[in-house]
Amino acid sequence: METKFIKAYTTFILIIGIVICAKAGVPVKDVAVLSVDFNDRTPGSFIGAGGAAAGEPISLGSLTAEIIEDTPGENYLLVENDLSSTSARRLRWQFEGNTEVSEGMVEISFEFTPSALDSYSILVRENSTSGSGYLTYFLIGNGNISASDAAGPLVLNDPNYAAGVTQYVRIIYDLDAGTSKMIVNNVTQFSDRLHGVIDSGVGALLVGYSASSSGSSFTLDNIVVTTPAELAIVLDADFEDKTLGQPIGTGGAINGEPVSMANGIYTEIVEFGTENQGLYQETLNAGSAYATVWEFLNDLEVTSGIVAIELDIEFAVRGAYAIGLRENGSSGTTFMNLRFSASGALFIADQNGTTPLAGFSYDANQRYRIRITFDLDNDTYKILMDDVILVDDRENAVTNGRGIGRVIIQTSAGGIVGDAFVIDDFQVGSSFITDDIIFKDGFE
Repeated sequence: METKFIKAYTTFILIIGIVICAKAGVPVKDVAVLSVDFNDRTPGSFIGAGGAAAGEPISLGSLTAEIIEDTPGENYLLVENDLSSTSARRLRWQFEGNTEVSEGMVEISFEFTPSALDSYSILVRENSTSGSGYLTYFLIGNGNISASDAAGPLVLNDPNYAAGVTQYVRIIYDLDAGTSKMIVNNVTQFSDRLHGVIDSGVGALLVGYSASSSGSSFTLDNIVVTTPAELAIVLDADFEDKTLGQPIGTGGAINGEPVSMANGIYTEIVEFGTENQGLYQETLNAGSAYATVWEFLNDLEVTSGIVAIELDIEFAVRGAYAIGLRENGSSGTTFMNLRFSASGALFIADQNGTTPLAGFSYDANQRYRIRITFDLDNDTYKILMDDVILVDDRENAVTNGRGIGRVIIQTSAGGIVGDAFVIDDFQVGSSFITDDIIFKDGFE
């Protein structure tokens, strides 16, 4: 009873938002401090310097920026340089309320398309000034790319670009750790880089021309800067309170355990890295799906807002596995299945059918961090595996009014005896919390 009360009390503290020290791995909701897609603008018009609230930069840097219609309802920004000066010229984008993000995570993403091989530049700086070199990224006229930050030159994994080819850019900062990561067209340019900035936060994105450019135009689209806000935890299973060598119980979310598991599953609490524990799950029989079923505190079923699922998973062998999301209490509504095949291929299945995730694969004996975020107001979801986007804004097509209330982790039908994996740091967060959850499970 004491353990149950302590866990329920901890849940209450998380829900009302007075946690002083956030726990690593807590699911989050991305909050946009800048979001511009130009689709609300009139094609043929020119943007000004009204700032983030107006969907504009705070400075045009003597450049002209015209709204161009790509397809009906879809616009992009065409940027041109009249070469009245050979100096560097850049659009300077800052965040809503002149926010400068100085702790936690911040992610910058946008689409940049150079019309020719020329001298372009992308900078990440602090708010208002440009003394903090979070990133200096030069696209050079010979098709090469060079980059640096406050710590010095950067070694890029793919230091090349091509005229007319869109650069899908993601830049991720862990401001607590002082590190950065950049992904361009799904290629990681660098990661876990100690950027060397110590006296300011991230507050500006500058995109434009380096000095002495030829003035070749470029386009910009879908500029988004997000920083995470923690969600209330409705399931937290890190297995550190369990006994090594013992099977997992079925005490539900209040105990950091599943609510049920199929016959034919072997489970054991195992060492999973240094001074860390995880849950091992193995199939003892072949031919059917064998699942552990996890539900949320107070039998919560999330029907609106954001629900985010995160877990570490490491497969002992390539096999047939799946992570599925269903409604509370039953499994009739397929919000999503992320499937892993014995060949190493990945698939997504939902009410829209099954789609192979071309270009993505997984291996045995490698730990992956899976992040699944559902926006139930817009009926879309996103999946990342180790910060690589597998699925982005896919419609889930659930129309029966049910919400997400169950996570199924399983070896799938077609698997063989010995298919096995370890999970750890398994959390579910939600922006939708009913009053009931505070007063039940230990408060009555």
